[in-house]
Amino acid sequence: MQTSLRSKYHWLKLFVVLFATLPLSYHCIEKPLDFKAPTWETPLNLTLVNKTFYFSDMVNKDSKFDTTTGVVLYRPTENAIGSRQGISKTVFNMPSPKGNTIQQEVGVIPVDIGTPPTFNLTAAQLGINTSKLNPAFDPQTATLSPSQLGIPTGPLLVNLTGIQIDQKFGDTSKFTYLTFANGTMSLKITNNFPVAIQFASNQLRLVNFNSASDTSQTVATFVFSGQIAAGTSMTSTPVSLASVKMDGILKLKGSMSTVGAAGQQLNATHNISSELTIANAQIQSMVPDPAPPTAINQIFGDSTDYKFIVYENGQMSLSIANNFPFDIQFVANSLQLVNNNDTTQVVGTFVFPGKILANTTVPSSTIQLANKRMDAVLKLKGTVNISNYFGKTIGNNNNLVSTLSMTNGYLQSGLVNTINFNPQNLVAVPDSAIQLDQKIKVKLAKFESGGMKVRIINKAALKLSVKFSISELSDNLKGGQEYKLPGTDPTTGVVTVSASDSLVTTINMKDVSFVSRDRSGIDTAVTQFLHFSLEIKTLKATSGYVAINKTDQVIADVQPVGAFVLTEVQGKIPPYTLNVNQLFDVGIGDIGNNLTLKGIRSAINLSTKVLSTGLFPTDVNLYVVPVNKAGGLGDSIHITKRINPGDPSVIPIDTASVNKLMNTFLPTLGELPSKFLVRGDVIVSLFTEAVSIGMTDGSPGLIRFVI
Repeated sequence: MQTSLRSKYHWLKLFVVLFATLPLSYHCIEKPLDFKAPTWETPLNLTLVNKTFYFSDMVNKDSKFDTTTGVVLYRPTENAIGSRQGISKTVFNMPSPKGNTIQQEVGVIPVDIGTPPTFNLTAAQLGINTSKLNPAFDPQTATLSPSQLGIPTGPLLVNLTGIQIDQKFGDTSKFTYLTFANGTMSLKITNNFPVAIQFASNQLRLVNFNSASDTSQTVATFVFSGQIAAGTSMTSTPVSLASVKMDGILKLKGSMSTVGAAGQQLNATHNISSELTIANAQIQSMVPDPAPPTAINQIFGDSTDYKFIVYENGQMSLSIANNFPFDIQFVANSLQLVNNNDTTQVVGTFVFPGKILANTTVPSSTIQLANKRMDAVLKLKGTVNISNYFGKTIGNNNNLVSTLSMTNGYLQSGLVNTINFNPQNLVAVPDSAIQLDQKIKVKLAKFESGGMKVRIINKAALKLSVKFSISELSDNLKGGQEYKLPGTDPTTGVVTVSASDSLVTTINMKDVSFVSRDRSGIDTAVTQFLHFSLEIKTLKATSGYVAINKTDQVIADVQPVGAFVLTEVQGKIPPYTLNVNQLFDVGIGDIGNNLTLKGIRSAINLSTKVLSTGLFPTDVNLYVVPVNKAGGLGDSIHITKRINPGDPSVIPIDTASVNKLMNTFLPTLGELPSKFLVRGDVIVSLFTEAVSIGMTDGSPGLIRFVI
């Protein structure tokens, strides 16, 4: 009984304990006989962070950023004109460009003599006419006296036979020999003897007399009809001359006899005469040609532009176009160019390789012009021979044409009224570039202020016509045309500056745009330079002639004026790195004092938002570090991203990283972070092609970061 009462007491005690603990527990008792202290877990879903942190909080101490408008305005220069004048829009103060100067001596520019001087020589000027092309030969005569025939004078007792005829006639003053293309030849014999005569076989031969021992080249054989009575004449049958060669010295050869000589008497006055006649002759060739050498003494040029020029250097040549149907050749194969006012002043001697064939053009050798004086009026001197012209037809368009050409003719001095220059080598003067800024490369730029002072200084005693251009500037007031100086002729692009005077003008940069382009005006890649060129076109005297010297100068000077402030730019701009190191109170409160937390599975969404309305590419490189109330740092998360213009600018932070931030102190301290430390850097406006600063609607370019 005692044992039973004791057992009952223990069970009652246990029931009381269990009854007292049941209201405090959500769990069943697995082993009711074992004692366990009460525990519980409470799921929490708390909004711990509900605040937007603006990037302006990080940069409000940086003088390059302005946050007064609620957004971040990036101004690379503190004293930008917009800031100084209180203008709300963003402007960019660019370092003033470096000025430059072209100092051009006229002596280093090739002289342009314009259309090369030419002259023509006609057939008449060369002494050629149709009669010399196909000459009408005068009849050739030869007289045979009794003594020449070997016949004694006095009474004739019987007929004479075998009288030899070997008569030389002609000369070589006209030609050595010629060859006929066609024609005919006849021999007329007049018998002035008192008796009849007859040739053996009724023939006489005409032969070339090349030498005393060579008379075998027969030109023609003349045939007669029979006896030639005393005091009468007889003409032979015509002989064809086609392809016949005839020397300048000829002989008649044959033999004859007398008829009815008995009782007749000869004296010294009696003779037999011969007359050689050529009809319708066309000559194939003649050596030498009968046309005499023709002297060339041709004046050409004029004194309108200059009296004379002395050349520093240069070259000149002469080409001859032979438009005749025959060949020509100059004596000594050369022609001489002299000054007409003083023919002893030789400019040069042009040498040709030899004969100039029909219908061909041949250039001469090149003469050097260094230190040579050349008058405006010149004379070409020489002697020309012609050949191979027989049987050719000459028309009105047949002539000799000579053309002077000059290369690299640089002036030393001169007496000029107008002098033209050839500026082909000055289109891109190497030292003409104006550098904008080493850190800026521009494709298109518009300016708020600034200017360039342009001076063209003419130090010559002649009125100056030049072409001046800055190829990268377009005129906003003229529809974007390439900028031209005031007074520029719209057709020729030439501007005139008076003698010993200057042209000065200032280009207002608000009125122009910078457009990078090549020399033909086509847009190209970005550049750091303005290129300006100076072409000296003409120097002209007000009246009369003025002395000019190679050291006379023309200066083009371009210098910046005022502050160059950009309102819009496309191209490459230097990067700006913003260093970030800022603490932010997360505003969670001291929840750790009220609850002992061992872990949070967070529903919090964190993101970094970067907004760039200035169209800059932006590189974000930030670390977010949790900080507890004692200042201790937890594990960070790393945020990296490049945001290009037009890209979404929200950088989401994944849930695992958020949980890492919020749980960083729980395992050891049992608390949440009380602050965030944001540190790292943001790089804006990287070197990138064709990005724009400034908005198309005229509003300022902005950079706004939101965390």
